[in-house]
Amino acid sequence: MEKDIFDTYIIYIFKNKNTHPAIRFIKLIVGCFFVGKLKKVCMLIILGLLVMPAMAMLSGCRNGPENDDLLGSNIDYTVVEDKDIPEKLKQLIDQKKDKEFRMTFTTNEYTYLTVGYGTKDTDGYSIKVRGVTLDGETIYVGTSLYGPRENEKVSSATTTPYIVLKTEKRSKTVVYK
Repeated sequence: MEKDIFDTYIIYIFKNKNTHPAIRFIKLIVGCFFVGKLKKVCMLIILGLLVMPAMAMLSGCRNGPENDDLLGSNIDYTVVEDKDIPEKLKQLIDQKKDKEFRMTFTTNEYTYLTVGYGTKDTDGYSIKVRGVTLDGETIYVGTSLYGPRENEKVSSATTTPYIVLKTEKRSKTVVYK
């Protein structure tokens, strides 16, 4: 008797093409549970549907920037090309670029956030912006320096890697991380 009810229920679910597939799936699971057919399998499926999203959220997988140490919310910024750096800021960078430096420079329109990593023995270095955030009265700037890859061909010319970021003008304290 139980088998006949279950078979009839399955046929009803799949013949009704006007129902969204997700609703049909839910009806199938509920039907399995109440009819008693494959009760353990149905419970495992329901448990899996509930537990899997929770595990994914707790696993620590991320697609966003690596800015865990930066407080606040992200703010918009632009990486400035050398040709677009204000002349006065270029002069300041030239004076400081041999050693590591962090510098904030403000014009009438923009705030420039500058990070330099000093003199390096070869080329092939790159700077990654981990994030620029605003938390109350503080801007946090996170950058990381990456050296040449292990098998990358590099020249022995010294370089002074630095990056200039531009954001809207803000009168805030800046913390570089």
